[in-house]
Amino acid sequence: MLDEIIRGGTVIDGTGAPGVRADVGIRDGRVVAVGDITEDAAVVTDATGCMVIPGIIDPHTHYDAQLLWDPSASPSTLHGVTSVVNGNCGFTLAPLRDGDADYLRRMMAQVEGMPLPALEEGVDWNWETFAEYLARLEGNLGVNAGFMVGHCAIRRYVMGPEATEREATPEELTAIRAELATALEAGGLGFSFTWSTSHSDGDGKPVASRWASADELEALCAETGAHPGTTLEGIVPGCLDQFADEEIELLARLSAAADRPMNWNVLTVDSKVPERIPRQLAASDRATELGGRVVALTMPVQVPMNMSLLNFCGLWLLPAGGRSSTCRWRSAWSDSPIPPCAGVWPTAPRRPTPACCCASPTGPPTASGTRSATPTTASRGASWATSPPSGGPLPSTRSSTSSSPTTCAPSCGRTRPMTMTRAGGCVPSCGMTPGR
Repeated sequence: MLDEIIRGGTVIDGTGAPGVRADVGIRDGRVVAVGDITEDAAVVTDATGCMVIPGIIDPHTHYDAQLLWDPSASPSTLHGVTSVVNGNCGFTLAPLRDGDADYLRRMMAQVEGMPLPALEEGVDWNWETFAEYLARLEGNLGVNAGFMVGHCAIRRYVMGPEATEREATPEELTAIRAELATALEAGGLGFSFTWSTSHSDGDGKPVASRWASADELEALCAETGAHPGTTLEGIVPGCLDQFADEEIELLARLSAAADRPMNWNVLTVDSKVPERIPRQLAASDRATELGGRVVALTMPVQVPMNMSLLNFCGLWLLPAGGRSSTCRWRSAWSDSPIPPCAGVWPTAPRRPTPACCCASPTGPPTASGTRSATPTTASRGASWATSPPSGGPLPSTRSSTSSSPTTCAPSCGRTRPMTMTRAGGCVPSCGMTPGR
């Protein structure tokens, strides 16, 4: 007798073969039969009209903190994910020196957009070693979870604040390598690092991994290779664009040094940049030549961005951006609500066009909270021949110059016309103000 039968679903087996209608029989936690099953079962689940698939493995997540208050790793499990790999991009929560929890919290809030209050109140940070961190999760999860050992944490553990100031000395590198070995022996899946220029800590400095030399990375990858079953994950600046020659060589060299696969994220498929894909996949070819293996991760859709002045976002990476500038912008415009599609940006030429609006304001706010009357050029080439009146409508197009702005529809899919408020934000022309 079976423990359970999942009957009548369309079985997708993960091999790429077409789905087939079949029953799935389970005994002692394992699939023991697939097909037309006549045996009885203690539990019968009708899957008619549904797909029955193997559990999805998500190789790149950052649930390191969330699992401590959300052991089901929602919403991933709601979409069929049964296994998650954490500790990517060089970011883990262990090892942890006494007194360093605030630094790691603020770093994670900055680089991954995690709410700082959740990290402060949802985690007690009562561990030091990687083994102690894993012990906190053992037996308390509703999902399979594995953890890479992040370069930033072990570098901070060994070097303290100096980890975000300079390269490691030979003695420090020996200690970092020893800490990595200890974490891998405790159950770490492998080693992760970042050289991405978008990764800064809560103090605005490059994160600790970005201060490492290529020789340091190679030594740590070699250490990883000394531990069976391990893997590598890394991010270099070209991961978000196109690899430079030295980045291709670095990824290939690190994989070869460890004799382990190296995965990086994320390969973005964009028809406007067709040369990007073969250029980035050249790292895989070079790795094969050196005896390594470099694997690109990708997604079926482009990465969505949640842009808001209330949180860390891409605006902070622009010149004259950052937390202080964002606060100044919000303060200067505080006499009116600033909705999510507010067009408040640094000055041209790098000022982007707001995602929800037809064009951005003509300039940053002044100390009095009014807009500059100086025309500027939006990032897609549109410009205003004259500044619209305060509270007046936006130009109706991004692609041409307009001397008589008219009400326009936003690009984000809403159909109601939008107008410019005195605060520089967009509101529907009927006067309704979107929520913050």
